[in-house]
Amino acid sequence: MEDAHEEAREKKLQELKKKFMERQQEEQELHAQQQMEGVLRKILSPEAKNRLSNVRLVNPERYAQTVQYLLYAAQAGRIQQRLSEQELVGLLAKLSHKKEISIRRK
Repeated sequence: MEDAHEEAREKKLQELKKKFMERQQEEQELHAQQQMEGVLRKILSPEAKNRLSNVRLVNPERYAQTVQYLLYAAQAGRIQQRLSEQELVGLLAKLSHKKEISIRRK
């Protein structure tokens, strides 16, 4: 009976550890998201930020690619002032160039 009690206690402890780790990971993700939003607020004009939010709704992959590029450029010091909406549109166009695949039959 004591073994069963000990097993139940150990199981409960493992569950609590798992919940703690999940919560800690969620908090880290939230913190990283808040930092990213803060950097984007600093480097994008309100209109550009709104445009980027629209891109996020329509094309999450392009949003992620653009945000990654913007954060890298900001870290590298390549963004000296806030980007306007037009500059962001140009960046989106530049990043969205797809490689054309041509199939030639012989």
